[in-house]
Amino acid sequence: MNTTQIQELEQKYKSYILKLFLKKTFFACIFLLVSFCLYLFFNEYEEQKQNLNLALKEKKELNKRLEQARIKEQKTQILQEKKQVKNASKEKKIQITSYNVNSTNLKKKFYDKKSVDIAISLSRFYMHKKDYEKSIFWSLKANSLDKNSKESWLLFAEAKKALGKEEEAKKVLKTYTDFYGFEGVNFDF
Repeated sequence: MNTTQIQELEQKYKSYILKLFLKKTFFACIFLLVSFCLYLFFNEYEEQKQNLNLALKEKKELNKRLEQARIKEQKTQILQEKKQVKNASKEKKIQITSYNVNSTNLKKKFYDKKSVDIAISLSRFYMHKKDYEKSIFWSLKANSLDKNSKESWLLFAEAKKALGKEEEAKKVLKTYTDFYGFEGVNFDF
């Protein structure tokens, strides 16, 4: 073997060693780069997972506080309703007193102080006594003081019906509902 061949072989060997070194370095760099990317990816994944868990925990806590607030609001509303009912029941206590109605005294009161309520009371009194003509008279008196008085119209119609004048009673109620309108009037009595 001559020296040139030896030098060529040495040259090829050096280039082989260099290529081998570059190949190993290239694969090492690729491995490091892939490892670094995987590290970043898993770090990001873990961070997102922690953020998601934290968000879910906060959402559960917020839902729990929201539900407690709803319950508290409902309790407050129920307590207010109970208070309103209690106040309403205090206000609406019905006091029943019984006394003998004296038509003479009621008439005197009416002529002293012309009151729709007294006229209606007299009309009711006579309706109860089945003196329908006088009931009609007093319901007309009440109506002359307040044309919108539903009770005076109803007493008038009821007395007319009791006297056997049903058609006239129905016309009275129809007239009232046409002009003033109140629902729930039963034309059949």
